[in-house]
Amino acid sequence: MGRSKKLRREGNTKAYAAHELKHESNKQFFASHLRRPSAMFLREPIIQGAAIWTFLAYGIAYFFEAYPVVFFEQHHFALQLTGLPFFAMVIGFQLAAWPYKILVRIFTRIPVPARQSGSGKPGIGP
Repeated sequence: MGRSKKLRREGNTKAYAAHELKHESNKQFFASHLRRPSAMFLREPIIQGAAIWTFLAYGIAYFFEAYPVVFFEQHHFALQLTGLPFFAMVIGFQLAAWPYKILVRIFTRIPVPARQSGSGKPGIGP
């Protein structure tokens, strides 16, 4: 149960989460969730590069079925067990995601210098 729901049940009728207060039409929803990311993909070279890299990595693993072929033909796994190595991939993804969460927490605590009005350089005053 969410914190805002819990507070409302306890009698605080003005307790709402941020997403509960935001009302957007279907058109606005699709504009922010489909059109904007698509435009970023088309205009930003770094996002295109990351997408191509991800496409190749997953393409090799899944579309060419490298894992099952290697484990079936070279390591002589039974046909029913050739999908088991994919669990290692899932575990690897999880192990890579955990340090990322820690790093995000660390980096969000680093203060960003305030930009002074009229100055083109952040944090440098007159």
